[in-house]
Amino acid sequence: MSVKHASHYSALKSLLSEEMRKSASTLYQFSISDPTLLFTNACENVGRLTEKGMISLQKVKLATRTDSRYKMDLIFKYLVLGFCETKKSFGKTDKETIRKLLEFFSAVDTAKHSSDVQEIARLVEIHHLKKDHLCTKLLKEKQIWTALLKDMRIQEVLESIGQLATIGYLDESFDDSQIVVDMLRNESLLKEQNVQPFEIIIASSYYKDGRKKGTLWQHNDKVTKALDFALEYSLQNNLKSSNERYVVGIRVGVNKNKSTVRGTMALSTTTAAAGVAMVITQREEKSDVVFFTDTATPLNVTKNTKLTDVASQVAVQMKIAEDKKEENRPKPEVGEDGEEADIFVGVSPDLCDLVAPIQWAKDQKKDVDVFIIVTDANKSTGDKNLGEAIAQYRKDQNLPNAKLITIGLTNSNMKFANLEDGNMLDVSGFDARIPKVIETFVSEEY
Repeated sequence: MSVKHASHYSALKSLLSEEMRKSASTLYQFSISDPTLLFTNACENVGRLTEKGMISLQKVKLATRTDSRYKMDLIFKYLVLGFCETKKSFGKTDKETIRKLLEFFSAVDTAKHSSDVQEIARLVEIHHLKKDHLCTKLLKEKQIWTALLKDMRIQEVLESIGQLATIGYLDESFDDSQIVVDMLRNESLLKEQNVQPFEIIIASSYYKDGRKKGTLWQHNDKVTKALDFALEYSLQNNLKSSNERYVVGIRVGVNKNKSTVRGTMALSTTTAAAGVAMVITQREEKSDVVFFTDTATPLNVTKNTKLTDVASQVAVQMKIAEDKKEENRPKPEVGEDGEEADIFVGVSPDLCDLVAPIQWAKDQKKDVDVFIIVTDANKSTGDKNLGEAIAQYRKDQNLPNAKLITIGLTNSNMKFANLEDGNMLDVSGFDARIPKVIETFVSEEY
């Protein structure tokens, strides 16, 4: 049940047992230096609190502080009844911490309703407000973004690259565009905030595409080069090897109806597949990359190979696969008069045997700890079951824990993994979070 009306407030308070109050308030106290940001951001993102969500907080058992109960009362009253009612209840307090909370929530309330750009920019700087605190129309103002950027992490900037470009903030003619350029070239920030390659690849693809919902922008060469610099730095410094042996198998170009990635429309399937290959090769000492149809062809990917070069190799193999399909297309019969029979001969399928990378490793006598198959196909054209193939490979190579990860770039539902096999993983779609999922799966550090 959604909790949003004043009549629910007493019911809400009864749900908050003393243990829950202590738990939530300690989380609030110790999360960040300015705890109001944590609670307000969390609640703004969730949109509405639910009784089930609040009850789950009881599972957290931590210590408390003396005035934490007052703070929690204020926070929950604000979330349920809004700022005006909260101010009536707590406005006459002499507690400094409560006064600061009220000031913060007053700023948030103003930011949600005001259209005064200068005033909101000032409140953003004073109270460290985030973009989620602001009404949408304010995010079209460059002055607001200049204030926001002072507290934004690089990952947040990368996620906002489309908004920034759309309003002209990244135009070379706008002086404050240098703020973004400087952030992307700041090695200390890139390292400290652990910016990962795919966070940059996705933002870069979006920016270089040059449009968002019909809005076009001119590329700023400084921004493009800064993105390239950030990617190179991240590849060299922010990747952690798993010390496993990898084979990355790529087959894209099968899905003729969709060439972009599900979950990340700015990313083409070719770039996504090439990015996975590049990141794995850069991160691991022992890795191979192959492109496959019914058989696998090795690609020349080294630690020095750029993303564009990997993508070019993939594109070449896609063309070869397409030409091969055309050559194998059934030809209509020719009659005695020399004319082709007027019959439909069908269309040859795009060959995509998902077992091919495993078979290639077996033929090459390679010991592989992790297979990653990246494809835009929704089925395999091979005769052998993928689960049976990896099981046989484990047995033949005496590698009982060899893992198989299948990434369906355009798929909404993957069904390749054997549900009883804990070393198989299906991934539907792709975004910047998937590399971390893969890393966790391989390391088994769940």
